[in-house]
Amino acid sequence: MKRLALFVVLLFAVPCAAQVTLAWDASDTPNVTYNVHRSKTAGGCADVAAASCTKLNTAPINVLTFTDTTPVSGRFFYVATAVDADSIESVPSNELSVILPPKPAKNLRKI
Repeated sequence: MKRLALFVVLLFAVPCAAQVTLAWDASDTPNVTYNVHRSKTAGGCADVAAASCTKLNTAPINVLTFTDTTPVSGRFFYVATAVDADSIESVPSNELSVILPPKPAKNLRKI
């Protein structure tokens, strides 16, 4: 069985309105791509195949950033994984918690 040695560290997340931009350090393993996973529960992506974990990218990511445009308000937990040429996925990176506030009220007026 081939093992993929990798350490991915999420550096930061920048929440902005209804999106989160993530960045991470490159894997020490050469020629890998990346997947980004999200959960609504802490530890929900400890096993990225778990039902509580959603892979966000539809194609392999070749860069060290990803913008999630799908969440609404609430707390979300993100991990990244590296994937080698044989489609073997690494264990998840550290988990990053991001809180998105609700959208503000609209049309405040005097009555």
